[in-house]
Amino acid sequence: MARPKMELVHDQPLSASRLDASGTVARALAVLRTIADAGGEVGVKQVSDALHLPMSTAHRLLDLLSAEGYVERDPERRRYRAGLEWLRVSNRILSQESLPRLAAPILADLARESDETALLALHQPASGAMIFAAKADSPQPLRYEIDMYVRLPLVWGASGLAILAFLGVREQQAVMGQPQRRSASDGSFDEASVRERLTEVAARGYALTRGEKVADAVGIAVPLRVSGSGVVGSLGLTIPASRYEPLHKEVYVASLKAAASRLLARAG
Repeated sequence: MARPKMELVHDQPLSASRLDASGTVARALAVLRTIADAGGEVGVKQVSDALHLPMSTAHRLLDLLSAEGYVERDPERRRYRAGLEWLRVSNRILSQESLPRLAAPILADLARESDETALLALHQPASGAMIFAAKADSPQPLRYEIDMYVRLPLVWGASGLAILAFLGVREQQAVMGQPQRRSASDGSFDEASVRERLTEVAARGYALTRGEKVADAVGIAVPLRVSGSGVVGSLGLTIPASRYEPLHKEVYVASLKAAASRLLARAG
């Protein structure tokens, strides 16, 4: 059976004013992010439009990245893609012992025990967002395709709320002050409502949502809290609504908390 595509609500790219104020380094990183999110090749106009930059500036940034090997140019088609240096650096980073690598066997156990897709979300403090950094697919034929390493808002979905509820007051306020896109269920952002939900999540120690980041799905997540570092992410399950049994909620939560404890112990 074909897996339904996860209907995610992506975070907004850097605004033109932020790019203007942050200089060449931030602009170059934004170009790399645009290429990565495109999933293939891009043209100068595509970069220009995505980042609200003049065509000449987009072209100059692509040339700078090409000179360092982070981007490759197809001279015939005038298109750009990830370069060998970018791939080399990425592979070196991924080969190191990291939280996603440590989480892989734990997520696999969690998916096998629960029969559902298990996810590691990591907090991105600089952008006030989160990304899914590792997953283990459900063994069931009906499951979701999940976009990895895409910035997603913290105010929607169990994975985000399980992070946001345990951040400090200033960090929460910074997130609330960002422009918020709709949820997958077309819900409008209301700060008072979100704060009420965060109080509930903090009190019970987990988040449970329906149809927010993923249409027609139930999400359950617990925070990953590291001593001295605060909240670094969350562990969660994504369950098709048609398969979710409320009576199993406590079992899911207990499994997630046990898995989070194992992961934090391995991470030291």
